[in-house]
Amino acid sequence: MSECHTGVWYLHRKMELYSCFQRPLRYWFLTTRHSITRIRDTTVRNILPLKYDRISLNVRCLGSAKLSSLSTLHKPNIGPDVSRITTDRNSQSLNWKQQIAPYRKCSSSRPDQSSTILSGNVDRFEGLRINIQEQLSNNEALLNSKEVLKRSLLETISQCKADQQRAIWLEVPAQFGHVISIAAEAGFTFHHAEGRQAVMYQWLGAGENKIPDYATHQIGVSGFVLDEDSGKVLMVQDKHRIARWKFPGGYSKLGEDFSETAIREVFEETGVRAEFQSILAFRQQHDMPYSFDRSDIYVVCRLKPVTFDLTICSEELLDARWMHINELLTSKEHTALSKHVANLAKKGLRESFDDVDITMSELPSMYKGKTFKLFCRPH
Repeated sequence: MSECHTGVWYLHRKMELYSCFQRPLRYWFLTTRHSITRIRDTTVRNILPLKYDRISLNVRCLGSAKLSSLSTLHKPNIGPDVSRITTDRNSQSLNWKQQIAPYRKCSSSRPDQSSTILSGNVDRFEGLRINIQEQLSNNEALLNSKEVLKRSLLETISQCKADQQRAIWLEVPAQFGHVISIAAEAGFTFHHAEGRQAVMYQWLGAGENKIPDYATHQIGVSGFVLDEDSGKVLMVQDKHRIARWKFPGGYSKLGEDFSETAIREVFEETGVRAEFQSILAFRQQHDMPYSFDRSDIYVVCRLKPVTFDLTICSEELLDARWMHINELLTSKEHTALSKHVANLAKKGLRESFDDVDITMSELPSMYKGKTFKLFCRPH
């Protein structure tokens, strides 16, 4: 009998080898997801087909076996000495799963030159996140061949399903835009795109897709700038609005509080500086024109003016002026929302804003070192 080769091979799927592996082996350990089969004193001819497909093979070789006959394959990853794994047949404490488990890491979670499976990070929702730029920049075959990339994506999907991961995410920078059509053919769909990067995903979990939609609402914020001494409110005429008069305001920026948006928009449009007091009301509307097919939330903040002189932004406004609150209620040139908010303000002026205001409090978040804003009626 020729010299025995001792090794531990991880077979993630059906393996196909060249005919040069037709030599007897002393021990073969075939590991699957739930079982370990030991095959003794046999030949590879009896175990596996002899055809070798370099794409479908995903092998990890551990031990001190002679590897001269592997020269026609990709270089295997050589791990710790196989002697670390107990082979004493009489040992009562033998536990093959425990001894081999450290070497059975998912191929989709780490790079491997001998595998076409893409690597990435698994998030807390059991989804694999793959950065396409990192994967393609280090692999010319993936970068230059559509067929190799598509095959690699399909291999990764199969591996993630076997590992019971619930989703795969692809982060695709603009310079790798050709990947988008290839990923779409492999079953990926868009989740969102922002700046110079698109994010695609594929749901792998059981049942209906549990991935939430991205940015279901857009947020608009206005400033109800009320001078309590005179009872006047700052109103503007927008060039692009149907309503003739409205409260100054605009869309909130990423990471911007409602109060910050209201103060910024009022100053940009009218030149008036103001201080945040409270939230008076907010509106939710669906199927709104020119909202990028998103639902719309519109928040009305009560502001106290610090300055009164007007500097009108000619790019956005036709006019701006201070208007008495009673005029908002009697004129037909104002919307139902403007009149409703004006009634709330009149009640606050007449009685107390404590019964009207939705106040803002900053509280510590459950996430270490962060805070959040809570809006509610006063106790």
